Amino acid sequence: MSSNALVEIVVEIERHSNLKWEYDRVNDSLFLDRVLQYPYFYPYAYGFFPNTLGHDGDELDVLLITDKKYPNYNAEKKQVRGYIIGGIMMYDEKGADEKIFVVPEDEIDEYVRKSDVEKTLMQDNIIWFFTNYKTTDLDKWSRVESLLSLEQAVEIYNSAKLAFLENAVI
Repeated sequence: MSSNALVEIVVEIERHSNLKWEYDRVNDSLFLDRVLQYPYFYPYAYGFFPNTLGHDGDELDVLLITDKKYPNYNAEKKQVRGYIIGGIMMYDEKGADEKIFVVPEDEIDEYVRKSDVEKTLMQDNIIWFFTNYKTTDLDKWSRVESLLSLEQAVEIYNSAKLAFLENAVI
């Protein structure tokens, strides 16, 4: 697992937060988009891969799979390094919206040692959250279609890097 190349991510939303932050490229900072209603809290830190372009027209989304607290980008203006381990394919009112799972580089060995039951509970928690977190918004919806393997997640990441390069203004 750790033979994959390291990736860098930006944390927008801290683990267990209900504050939905969005990245503002122009000002290189986060702004508060909305507050999720109870009982919806992000199960893991959430953010994006810099210099990527997902199917939704934004940077490719990422969940940082760790029990540790990582501050959002506004607090420290730094990125987190880790390894892709999989993800989910989901859809919402805007279309395809993949979420890629990354484990911090210093925790990859610990993640590999986790039992299949622990990994399944983690996935179930993520799927429940992303299936339900928009139910209180009248004009929004979300549906998790499937889990992504490591290979599928890496392919999506590589495609998003290429899409960013192809759309970059020179």
